[in-house]
Amino acid sequence: MTGAVAESLVPPDPHHDADELVRVENLVKYFPVRGSGLVSRTIAHVQAVDGVWVDLNDTQGLLGFAKQSRELGFSGMSCIHPAQVQAINNTFSPTAEEIDYCQRVLQAFAEANLRGDGSIAFGGQLIDRPIVERARRTIEMAKSLGLTS
Repeated sequence: MTGAVAESLVPPDPHHDADELVRVENLVKYFPVRGSGLVSRTIAHVQAVDGVWVDLNDTQGLLGFAKQSRELGFSGMSCIHPAQVQAINNTFSPTAEEIDYCQRVLQAFAEANLRGDGSIAFGGQLIDRPIVERARRTIEMAKSLGLTS
């Protein structure tokens, strides 16, 4: 045992109504509950896994919650029932467009490194190491899921 932490779960707050969490207008209101420690986990290269969606009969709510979790920067979320797995996996899996973009970023950055450049303009955006690392992680996930070779 090395003492390293591979992931960290953000537990759900039982005092908040699940339906309230997925409404966009409440995103900022509930960010401290869901996002506490998210930045420190990211800096420490620890996966931040969001809590569960407790309403087993509300698939749309689950999808909305999972989408928000991904947009906030969580790398996944927990589930409490096998029926939730597919929706969560689909939400957190990289899309074909994301995979294509990440592959192009990695290619452009590799070419820039050969020229001695540490950052580049790509698609109207500044691309530097943190974005490249995110692109690498996305491609690694896509490979592990069999979405790309």
